[in-house]
Amino acid sequence: MQLQTNQDTVITFSCGAPENSIFAQHLESAYKQVFQNLGYDFVMAYSSLARAIEQTKHGRTDGHCASIEGFEEIIQTDQLVKLNVVVKRSQFSAWSADANFKINDASEIRTQGLKVAFPRGPLINLKFNAEHNLTENLYPTVHLTAALKMLQSRRVDLVLAGAETIQARAETAHINQIYQAALFFEYESYPYLNKRLIALKPQIEQELSKLFFVKSLK
Repeated sequence: MQLQTNQDTVITFSCGAPENSIFAQHLESAYKQVFQNLGYDFVMAYSSLARAIEQTKHGRTDGHCASIEGFEEIIQTDQLVKLNVVVKRSQFSAWSADANFKINDASEIRTQGLKVAFPRGPLINLKFNAEHNLTENLYPTVHLTAALKMLQSRRVDLVLAGAETIQARAETAHINQIYQAALFFEYESYPYLNKRLIALKPQIEQELSKLFFVKSLK
Protein backbone atom coordinates (compact mmCIF):
# COMPACT_ATOMS: atom_id res chain seq x y z
CA MET A 1 0.00 0.00 0.00
CA GLN A 2 1.44 3.39 -1.00
CA LEU A 3 1.68 6.09 1.65
CA GLN A 4 -0.65 9.01 1.04
CA THR A 5 0.38 12.44 2.27
CA ASN A 6 -2.41 13.84 4.39
CA GLN A 7 -2.99 15.08 7.91
CA ASP A 8 -3.22 11.55 9.26
CA THR A 9 0.17 10.50 7.90
CA VAL A 10 2.26 13.60 8.70
CA ILE A 11 3.97 13.89 12.08
CA THR A 12 5.05 17.41 13.13
CA PHE A 13 7.48 18.22 15.94
CA SER A 14 7.98 21.71 17.34
CA CYS A 15 11.61 22.76 17.66
CA GLY A 16 13.23 25.84 19.16
CA ALA A 17 16.78 24.86 18.15
CA PRO A 18 18.52 27.05 15.53
CA GLU A 19 17.38 25.66 12.19
CA ASN A 20 20.83 26.09 10.63
CA SER A 21 22.68 24.31 13.44
CA ILE A 22 24.36 20.98 12.83
CA PHE A 23 22.35 19.50 15.71
CA ALA A 24 18.98 20.57 14.24
CA GLN A 25 19.87 19.33 10.78
CA HIS A 26 21.03 15.98 12.15
CA LEU A 27 17.94 15.66 14.33
CA GLU A 28 15.51 16.50 11.54
CA SER A 29 17.19 14.04 9.18
CA ALA A 30 17.04 11.31 11.83
CA TYR A 31 13.37 11.93 12.62
CA LYS A 32 12.47 11.86 8.93
CA GLN A 33 14.16 8.48 8.64
CA VAL A 34 12.49 7.14 11.77
CA PHE A 35 8.99 8.14 10.75
CA GLN A 36 9.49 7.09 7.14
CA ASN A 37 10.32 3.63 8.43
CA LEU A 38 7.00 3.71 10.30
CA GLY A 39 5.01 4.88 7.26
CA TYR A 40 4.73 8.58 8.08
CA ASP A 41 6.00 11.82 6.64
CA PHE A 42 7.75 14.13 9.09
CA VAL A 43 7.95 17.92 9.39
CA MET A 44 10.04 19.93 11.85
CA ALA A 45 8.29 23.20 12.76
CA TYR A 46 11.06 25.64 13.70
CA SER A 47 10.30 28.77 15.71
CA SER A 48 11.47 30.61 18.78
CA LEU A 49 11.77 28.31 21.78
CA ALA A 50 8.91 30.06 23.58
CA ARG A 51 6.60 29.55 20.60
CA ALA A 52 7.77 25.95 20.14
CA ILE A 53 6.93 25.22 23.77
CA GLU A 54 3.48 26.78 23.40
CA GLN A 55 2.76 24.75 20.27
CA THR A 56 3.82 21.58 22.06
CA LYS A 57 1.96 22.35 25.29
CA HIS A 58 -1.35 23.02 23.54
CA GLY A 59 -1.12 20.03 21.19
CA ARG A 60 -0.75 22.04 17.99
CA THR A 61 2.10 19.72 17.06
CA ASP A 62 2.63 16.01 17.64
CA GLY A 63 5.74 16.37 19.75
CA HIS A 64 8.81 18.38 20.71
CA CYS A 65 12.19 17.78 19.10
CA ALA A 66 14.39 17.75 22.22
CA SER A 67 14.32 18.95 25.80
CA ILE A 68 15.62 18.12 29.26
CA GLU A 69 14.15 15.46 31.50
CA GLY A 70 11.08 16.76 33.31
CA PHE A 71 10.07 18.99 30.38
CA GLU A 72 6.40 18.10 30.77
CA GLU A 73 6.45 19.04 34.46
CA ILE A 74 8.26 22.34 33.86
CA ILE A 75 5.76 23.52 31.24
CA GLN A 76 2.89 22.13 33.33
CA THR A 77 1.16 19.72 30.98
CA ASP A 78 0.04 16.12 31.33
CA GLN A 79 -0.30 15.64 27.57
CA LEU A 80 3.31 14.71 26.83
CA VAL A 81 5.38 11.57 27.30
CA LYS A 82 9.17 11.37 27.13
CA LEU A 83 10.65 9.05 24.52
CA ASN A 84 13.31 7.04 26.32
CA VAL A 85 16.13 7.85 23.90
CA VAL A 86 18.84 10.46 24.45
CA VAL A 87 19.17 12.59 21.30
CA LYS A 88 21.69 15.09 22.70
CA ARG A 89 24.28 15.35 25.45
CA SER A 90 25.54 18.82 26.21
CA GLN A 91 27.54 20.86 28.71
CA PHE A 92 25.83 23.67 30.59
CA SER A 93 28.46 26.34 30.98
CA ALA A 94 29.26 29.96 31.66
CA TRP A 95 30.70 31.78 28.66
CA SER A 96 32.91 34.87 28.58
CA ALA A 97 34.36 37.24 25.98
CA ASP A 98 37.70 37.01 27.84
CA ALA A 99 39.71 33.86 27.15
CA ASN A 100 41.50 34.15 30.49
CA PHE A 101 38.45 34.66 32.71
CA LYS A 102 37.46 31.57 34.74
CA ILE A 103 35.20 30.80 37.70
CA ASN A 104 35.13 27.62 39.75
CA ASP A 105 31.42 27.30 40.54
CA ALA A 106 28.08 29.10 40.41
CA SER A 107 28.49 30.64 43.86
CA GLU A 108 31.22 32.90 42.48
CA ILE A 109 28.66 34.62 40.28
CA ARG A 110 27.10 36.03 43.43
CA THR A 111 30.27 36.56 45.50
CA GLN A 112 32.00 38.41 42.65
CA GLY A 113 28.87 40.34 41.68
CA LEU A 114 29.09 39.17 38.08
CA LYS A 115 26.52 40.35 35.54
CA VAL A 116 24.94 37.48 33.62
CA ALA A 117 22.96 37.78 30.39
CA PHE A 118 20.17 35.26 30.78
CA PRO A 119 18.03 34.16 27.81
CA ARG A 120 14.48 33.63 29.08
CA GLY A 121 13.54 30.72 26.85
CA PRO A 122 15.76 27.71 27.66
CA LEU A 123 14.30 25.61 30.48
CA ILE A 124 17.75 24.51 31.62
CA ASN A 125 18.48 28.19 32.40
CA LEU A 126 15.36 28.53 34.54
CA LYS A 127 16.20 25.34 36.42
CA PHE A 128 19.77 26.50 37.05
CA ASN A 129 18.62 29.89 38.35
CA ALA A 130 16.10 28.28 40.69
CA GLU A 131 18.81 26.02 42.15
CA HIS A 132 21.42 28.77 42.65
CA ASN A 133 19.28 31.87 43.36
CA LEU A 134 21.03 34.13 40.84
CA THR A 135 18.14 36.53 40.28
CA GLU A 136 20.01 39.66 41.39
CA ASN A 137 22.85 38.91 38.95
CA LEU A 138 20.68 38.27 35.91
CA TYR A 139 20.02 40.54 32.97
CA PRO A 140 17.16 38.80 31.09
CA THR A 141 17.16 38.83 27.29
CA VAL A 142 14.54 37.76 24.78
CA HIS A 143 16.88 35.29 23.07
CA LEU A 144 20.46 34.05 23.08
CA THR A 145 21.62 36.26 20.21
CA ALA A 146 20.78 39.36 22.27
CA ALA A 147 22.68 37.89 25.22
CA LEU A 148 25.74 37.29 23.06
CA LYS A 149 25.69 40.85 21.78
CA MET A 150 25.54 42.12 25.38
CA LEU A 151 28.57 39.95 26.15
CA GLN A 152 30.44 41.19 23.09
CA SER A 153 29.87 44.82 24.07
CA ARG A 154 31.01 43.99 27.67
CA ARG A 155 27.69 45.06 29.17
CA VAL A 156 27.69 41.71 31.01
CA ASP A 157 30.41 39.37 32.23
CA LEU A 158 28.89 36.01 31.34
CA VAL A 159 26.24 34.16 29.34
CA LEU A 160 24.81 30.85 30.54
CA ALA A 161 24.03 28.26 27.84
CA GLY A 162 24.68 24.80 26.47
CA ALA A 163 27.76 24.31 24.31
CA GLU A 164 26.15 23.38 20.97
CA THR A 165 23.45 26.04 21.31
CA ILE A 166 25.84 28.89 22.02
CA GLN A 167 28.26 27.85 19.29
CA ALA A 168 25.46 27.81 16.70
CA ARG A 169 24.11 31.19 17.80
CA ALA A 170 27.57 32.76 17.94
CA GLU A 171 28.24 31.64 14.39
CA THR A 172 24.92 33.04 13.18
CA ALA A 173 25.56 36.36 14.95
CA HIS A 174 29.16 36.48 13.62
CA ILE A 175 30.63 36.54 17.14
CA ASN A 176 34.07 34.95 17.32
CA GLN A 177 35.26 35.79 20.83
CA ILE A 178 33.36 33.38 23.06
CA TYR A 179 35.14 31.23 25.64
CA GLN A 180 34.07 28.72 28.28
CA ALA A 181 34.59 30.29 31.72
CA ALA A 182 33.13 27.35 33.69
CA LEU A 183 31.59 23.95 33.09
CA PHE A 184 28.76 23.41 35.57
CA PHE A 185 27.34 20.04 34.52
CA GLU A 186 26.46 17.78 31.62
CA TYR A 187 22.84 17.10 30.70
CA GLU A 188 20.78 15.01 28.30
CA SER A 189 17.90 15.88 26.02
CA TYR A 190 15.01 13.68 24.88
CA PRO A 191 12.19 13.95 22.32
CA TYR A 192 8.66 14.29 23.69
CA LEU A 193 5.50 12.86 22.13
CA ASN A 194 1.92 14.01 22.51
CA LYS A 195 -0.10 11.37 24.35
CA ARG A 196 -2.61 11.12 21.53
CA LEU A 197 0.12 9.20 19.67
CA ILE A 198 1.20 7.09 22.66
CA ALA A 199 0.38 3.87 20.80
CA LEU A 200 3.35 4.65 18.53
CA LYS A 201 5.79 5.16 21.42
CA PRO A 202 7.37 1.65 21.43
CA GLN A 203 7.82 1.69 17.66
CA ILE A 204 9.31 5.18 17.62
CA GLU A 205 11.71 4.31 20.44
CA GLN A 206 12.78 1.15 18.64
CA GLU A 207 13.58 3.10 15.46
CA LEU A 208 15.28 5.91 17.38
CA SER A 209 17.44 3.39 19.24
CA LYS A 210 19.08 2.49 15.94
CA LEU A 211 20.38 6.05 15.67
CA PHE A 212 20.73 7.33 19.23
CA PHE A 213 21.53 6.21 22.76
CA VAL A 214 18.79 4.38 24.69
CA LYS A 215 18.60 5.60 28.30
CA SER A 216 18.35 2.73 30.77
CA LEU A 217 15.17 2.81 32.82
CA LYS A 218 15.67 3.15 36.56
